[in-house]
Amino acid sequence: MARSTKTVRWVSLLIAFAVLAACSGQSPSESSGTIDPTAVEAELTTDPETPEANQEVTLAVRLTGAEFPESTTVNIDVRQDQVPIIIKTQREDNDVFTGTYTFPEAGVYDVYLHLYIRELHLIKKKQVEVR
Repeated sequence: MARSTKTVRWVSLLIAFAVLAACSGQSPSESSGTIDPTAVEAELTTDPETPEANQEVTLAVRLTGAEFPESTTVNIDVRQDQVPIIIKTQREDNDVFTGTYTFPEAGVYDVYLHLYIRELHLIKKKQVEVR
């Protein structure tokens, strides 16, 4: 009788460990799968389509090429005279991230998109022409 009680306890303990291991608290998309950095694309669009100096512009970044977890973030880095101005974005539907900025003068601006996907940090360079 004592031996069967001991066996039941061990089996119960093994089942408990298996259940705990299966319930790690992360969704499958958060905990599994790797992202190929070369497959990730970032498209930058502006609204209005042709920005004008001294008018607020919505900058939208659409990510493609992978499944992006909820923890993904995007920062937009606008360069004027090599001085970075960081714009935090809000995540919208369909892996689109948006932020606003007012370009101070006409010209061509270098814009760096900083993508933070899990432990991965990718930077994509784009340009925006402002009238």
